[in-house]
Amino acid sequence: MPQSAYEERRRRLAYLNQRYGGPIQTGRKGGQPRVDLAELLSWWNGLADQVQHAIDRERDAAATLLDQHNYGRAGRVAPSIAGSIKSRRQKKGN
Repeated sequence: MPQSAYEERRRRLAYLNQRYGGPIQTGRKGGQPRVDLAELLSWWNGLADQVQHAIDRERDAAATLLDQHNYGRAGRVAPSIAGSIKSRRQKKGN
């Protein structure tokens, strides 16, 4: 069932408000949402920074795990995290 553009924007805004700690307060079903304009603008302007920070963390984690080497018969070690990497179990019959 396709949603209207209005419903899609409303759903997306509610998700961002919940995920990133937005200032929008929703009332009862059918009621108007309430928000202070200054708080809303401050949150909205900082939202891009929060998203970029999350992207940077994911990229840094991936880069950290790139530095690996073999250790022993079947092990792998990642010195940058001071630990070993567990291998997946083999399927029965392999």
